[in-house]
Amino acid sequence: MFPTEIIGPASNALSVTPHDTNELAQVCSKFTCTTAGAAAFTTVGGTEIIVSLAVGVVWSACYVKRVKSTGTTAAGIVGYY
Repeated sequence: MFPTEIIGPASNALSVTPHDTNELAQVCSKFTCTTAGAAAFTTVGGTEIIVSLAVGVVWSACYVKRVKSTGTTAAGIVGYY
């Protein structure tokens, strides 16, 4: 379904509004933010993780289908796909 490595630039982006049950309009593999903090992600495999997002840094470790509001403190999150 997805490649095993996340390589190359993204072809599109979307503004992320964290929500505990709604999935992203598109599965994303990279994220940035305008205000640093935690991001509570649900991976496409169903694993729930909390990661730290930093301003000016692209986070890219797995494919994410949901950014949960509970546990997310980062703001201005953009997802890339």
